[in-house]
Amino acid sequence: GIDPADFYQGGKGAGAYIAKLAEGDLKEPNSYVSKALSEGVWYTKTCPNRDAIDSIADKLHDGLSEVIDLAATARHKENTVNLLRENFRNFALLTDLQEKIYEVAREENILHISEINVLLSKLIAGNDTPFIFEKTGNHFSHFMIDEFQDTSIMQWENFIPLLNNAVSQSGGTPVMLVGDVKQSIYRWRGGDWTILSQKAPAEFGVPHPESLVTNFRSLRNVVEFNNAMIKSVTETDNESLNLMLESAVEKGSVSSDFGVEMKNSVNNAYIDLRQHPDKQEDAGQVTIRIYDKGEDGKPTVPPVIATIEEVQARGFEPRDIAILVRRNTEGKQIAEMLLKHKEENPSSVYGYDVITQEALVIGTAAICNFLLSCMKLSVNTEDAISRTVYNRYLALPLNEGLRADETEFLSQVRLRPLEEAFETLVMHYALSSRHDEISYLQAFHEQIISFANSRIADIPLFIQWWEDSGRKESISMSSDINAITIDTIHRAKGLGYKVVIMPYTNWDMNPKSNSVVWSQAAGDKELGTYPVRYKKTMGESAFAEDFFRELIMSHIDNLHLFYVAVTRAKEELHIMFPQTVGNPGKKQKGHKVYGSIGDLIAKTIETGSDKVALGSLTGEKLLEEEVTTIRFGKPVIHKKQANKDEGRIRMAFNAYDIGERIRLKVKSQRYFDDGAGDDRLTPRA
Repeated sequence: GIDPADFYQGGKGAGAYIAKLAEGDLKEPNSYVSKALSEGVWYTKTCPNRDAIDSIADKLHDGLSEVIDLAATARHKENTVNLLRENFRNFALLTDLQEKIYEVAREENILHISEINVLLSKLIAGNDTPFIFEKTGNHFSHFMIDEFQDTSIMQWENFIPLLNNAVSQSGGTPVMLVGDVKQSIYRWRGGDWTILSQKAPAEFGVPHPESLVTNFRSLRNVVEFNNAMIKSVTETDNESLNLMLESAVEKGSVSSDFGVEMKNSVNNAYIDLRQHPDKQEDAGQVTIRIYDKGEDGKPTVPPVIATIEEVQARGFEPRDIAILVRRNTEGKQIAEMLLKHKEENPSSVYGYDVITQEALVIGTAAICNFLLSCMKLSVNTEDAISRTVYNRYLALPLNEGLRADETEFLSQVRLRPLEEAFETLVMHYALSSRHDEISYLQAFHEQIISFANSRIADIPLFIQWWEDSGRKESISMSSDINAITIDTIHRAKGLGYKVVIMPYTNWDMNPKSNSVVWSQAAGDKELGTYPVRYKKTMGESAFAEDFFRELIMSHIDNLHLFYVAVTRAKEELHIMFPQTVGNPGKKQKGHKVYGSIGDLIAKTIETGSDKVALGSLTGEKLLEEEVTTIRFGKPVIHKKQANKDEGRIRMAFNAYDIGERIRLKVKSQRYFDDGAGDDRLTPRA
C-alpha cells in the first residue's frame, strides 16, 4: 500500500494533507500540495512506490482538487459560524442594554447626545425641505463647514437638504466645504473621507474641487521631503494592497466587483498630494534615524535625548521642540526618560522640561493633591492615604503622624468656609512661594470659587465633587513656558512646531487583532450588521469583504496619521524607528502586506555606501554608534536667544486671612467699647 511518507515532502506533502482532511482538518493546502497539483510532483526520486502513485495520478489530481474545493466551502461556513458564535451572547446583551437605556431616557425625559443625528435623520428622511431646516435656511443663506473630511455619513445626509436649499437660492457660492482628505484621522469616530473626495463633489456637480497647494508653514527641504516620502509610501502600499485584493478575488474570497471597488483606494486618497513651498530658499532638515537592537534582541531606546541636545546646540529653544507619539503610553515613556536624564545631569546646559497633556490636568499637580489631602485630614485626621500625600509634599517621612499643633490647625480649617479654608492653607504652608506651581494653584482657586458660587459649599461636598469630576479639569498653559511639548499626533493636528521628533515611527498598519468590526455577511441581509472579531479566519468567511475593507481602510488611516505628523514640522523633522522593522531598500516578497509604517519608510529609501535617494531627492548616510542616520537638507542654525526668563515678572498668588480683615460689630457693643461716654455713641432718642 501507499504510505503518506511516499509522497513528495512526506509529512508536509499531498499524502499527509489527504490524511488530515480525512480527520476533519480543513486547513488550506500548502505550497507542496499546490506543486503536486500544478506540476505533477507527487513523489521523490527515491520513492519505492512510484509506479503505484503514477497509476492513480490522474484520479488523484481530480479527486484532490475536488476535495480541496469542498474543504474550502466547508472552511468558509465553519469560520462564519464560529465568528457568529463568539459574540452572539454579547450582541444579545447589547440589544437588551440598549432597550434599558431607551427606557430610562423615556422615564427621565432625556435624549442622549449620540441620538441627535439619528433623530434628525428620521425627521429629514423623504423630505426635500424638512421643517427643521426651514427657519435655519431663512436665517442663513451661506454656509462654510470646516474639517469636512471628518464628517460622518449620517451627518452628511442630514446636511444635504439644507445645503441644496442654499445652492438653489443663490447664483454664487453659498456653500464652502473645507477639509483635507489626507488629514482624516477620526474614522474610529465615524469620519468618512470619501464624502469630501467623492460624494460631495458628485452631489453639487463639482468635478474638480479647488485645492490649496502652497505650503506657508514649512521650509523648502521639509516640504520636498514630505512630497517625496508620502508619494513613495502611498504608491508602495497601494501596490501591495492591490496584489492582496487580486489574490483574494482569484481565491473566491471576495467578488470581482468588490475588488474593482477597493482597488487603488490609497492612491485615490492621495490624488492632490504635492505641495509647493512658499519659502524658496534652500533651508530645512529631515533625518531618519534607525537605531539598533539591544543585546536581548529588543530595540534600544530611540536617540531622543541626543537629538534634543543637538538641536538646542544649534540655537533652538526647548519650546521650539515637539515630540509626537501615537499613544499616550509612549508619551509617558519619553517624559519619564527626559525627566530622569535631567535628574542625573543637573549641570547640563540643555533643557529637558516637558509639557504633556496629562501634566495640564489639575488632578495630576502635586500642589493640588496636597491641598486636597489637607482638606481630607481636616475632616478625618486618621486618613492614612491623605497623611502620606501630605508628608510626601512636605518632604517628611511617609509614615510620620501629624503633630499636635498641625492636628489642631487642620481641625480649625474644617470649621471655616471653603474659600477661607483655602486661603488659610495657602498662607500656613507658604504655597504662594512655589512659583513653578502657581498656575495649578490659581486653577484650583478658580475651581473653589466656581463651586462655592453654584451650590451650598463646604469642605466635604467639595472633596466629593473633586473626586467625581473636578480633578479631570485642565489648565491653559502659557506659551512662554520654555519646555518641550510631548503630545499625540491626534492632538497635534492643526498645530505647527519648529522641530518635530517622532521617536516611535513604527506603529502597526493593520487592524488590531480581535478588535470588533461591525460587519454585514455577504448574501445574508436578514442577519443585518453584526459585531465580528477581526482575525485571519474572518477573511475566509461570509464576512470576508468587510475583513479586506477594514484592512485597507486601516492602512489609509495610518498613512493619514503619518502625513499629519510629518506636516507639523516647520524647520526640522526627525523620524526614528528600530532596525527590527526592516532595512532601507529591502524588497518585499510576494504580495505580503506591509505590517508597520516603519517597514514602508525603509522600503522607499535606496541606499549606497554613503549616499541615499528618495525619488529625485538625494541625501547622505551617517553611520554612528548604534544609530544609522539618513539626512536630507542641512541643519538649521539659530542665533542663541537671550534668556527670556530674565526680567520677566514672575507669576504670584496673593492670599489673605479674611478673618483678620473682616470684623462683625453689633450695636450693643458700643456701650462697652472705649469711648462709651462720647456723645457720638449716646443712644438716640
